[in-house]
Amino acid sequence: MKNIAFTVAVLKTRILAGVAAGFMLIGHASGAEGRPDTVIADFEGTNYGAWTVTGEAFGAGPAEGTLPGQMAVDGFLGKRLVNSFHKGDGTTGQLTSPPFKVERSYIRFLIGGGGFAGKTCMNLLIDGKMVRTATGPNTQPGGSEHLGLQSWDVHEFAGRTAVLEIVDQATGGWGHINVDQIIQTDHRLPGLIKEATPDDIQEAVSEPARQEWRPQARDAPDRQRENRTGVRDRVGR
Repeated sequence: MKNIAFTVAVLKTRILAGVAAGFMLIGHASGAEGRPDTVIADFEGTNYGAWTVTGEAFGAGPAEGTLPGQMAVDGFLGKRLVNSFHKGDGTTGQLTSPPFKVERSYIRFLIGGGGFAGKTCMNLLIDGKMVRTATGPNTQPGGSEHLGLQSWDVHEFAGRTAVLEIVDQATGGWGHINVDQIIQTDHRLPGLIKEATPDDIQEAVSEPARQEWRPQARDAPDRQRENRTGVRDRVGR
């Protein structure tokens, strides 16, 4: 019986380690077909580079975390992120990416802030038409400035030229958007993460691996629930 219990414990640990490793895929793992993830933007520079900026909301460059008057922002990677709370919720603006080719099955990103469709959102455009959109989770007082992980299935657009828009056209409460670490990947979001508790994952993942993935940690089940908040696969859905 002890041997059986030990074997079950080992298998559980290995499964949870695999789940946690899957959750750490942003910018690190190779795709399901052996293709590495590619970074569209990580916003670690002091300016927006080739992205076009209009309006005041996004400032002169990526923010170093929380801006004056804002609740604490977490969930982003590295030192900087897109944060349109520049000068508060009253400012508006837009960031537009340079064109890029869709080369993987999914576009994955971290997003937070306001949850107003068409007003605080990130859009994917193909031939000038919006084909995917996502928002933050917040529309009511309270809430959180946490960035959650979201993903679009874009396999049908393989080889097409695309553009991303990060939009802030809202001026009231939660009238801003936070975005970070946009990548192309062949990995779907892990489906088993909801079955693992934070303690399980902490035990299963080694310290070096935990340090490699540091999105201002919040427990994994909460993040998985947030991944589904505000996702719109197609216009009108």
